[in-house]
Amino acid sequence: MDRVSQLQDLLDKTVQDFATALLEIQNNAPPVAVDPSIPVTFVSAEQIQAQSEAVQAIVQNTIRSITTSTHQMGLLIDSLPGIDLSQQDQFARLKALDEENKAADQALEDAVAEANLLMRQLQAGIGKST
Repeated sequence: MDRVSQLQDLLDKTVQDFATALLEIQNNAPPVAVDPSIPVTFVSAEQIQAQSEAVQAIVQNTIRSITTSTHQMGLLIDSLPGIDLSQQDQFARLKALDEENKAADQALEDAVAEANLLMRQLQAGIGKST
């Protein structure tokens, strides 16, 4: 897999981790009294404490995952070819690659033409021998 695809996969994973964490936090967040004079009574203090601990664990796991992913993204970005080159040097590199591509294309066309010639000669030779 190329580096850009790896970067995209890491970015997708990071967004997915974040979205999953938000959903889990939303589902596990303890209820909070909107009005201090009206306490939350449908859950016990132990349940609220357990939910708070669950949310903290989710946050810690998400932080760890996102930190790891962003570190890996940084390494991939740093390893991209030409990332430290100036724009002019990058254009020069692209031009050189384009020339190499044209030469390879010409070599391929020459090989196909030679193969076609050999096939015609072979078919002609087979036709004479029968």
